[in-house]
Amino acid sequence: MLQRANKRGLSEIIGYVLLVSFAIVMATVVYSWMKSYVPQDTIECEEGVSIFVERSNCVLEEGINKLNLKIKNNGRFNIDGIFVYGANSTEDVATIDLSPSLVGGDLMGSAIRFSGGKALNPGDSAEFNFELETAYPKIQIVAARYEEIGDRKRFAICSNAKISQEITCE
Repeated sequence: MLQRANKRGLSEIIGYVLLVSFAIVMATVVYSWMKSYVPQDTIECEEGVSIFVERSNCVLEEGINKLNLKIKNNGRFNIDGIFVYGANSTEDVATIDLSPSLVGGDLMGSAIRFSGGKALNPGDSAEFNFELETAYPKIQIVAARYEEIGDRKRFAICSNAKISQEITCE
């Protein structure tokens, strides 16, 4: 007489196959959704965006380092804002956001906008004052501007318009 196959073992295998299949289907659905959610185009500034530090002055007063920067747009296009970062030494990469230390001025997130939200035209200069608890021997300034992509204006960081400046507080 033949014995019947163990049906309990067969149902466990079917359960595992269904579980793995369900996990693969869910991973495919999530991957497809995330792929459509992340923007495909990168925002780049046009060539010809350029800034430089026309003047920098840092003075230690009452335990606070007062930094004054005069930025000049020496490029061919308007600049709508800047990002200012500090470094703990001249060899370090500047990663410390200095925008919370800005005295007055207009902030948009960590971007520092020019007075009244107006763009800095080529050849124009703007001054910024910071009150820093720590003296940073090196700062890095990155320009930013609005770029038109299709029918929308998007805020773009101009990584090709990045400058570093060594600062000494007296």
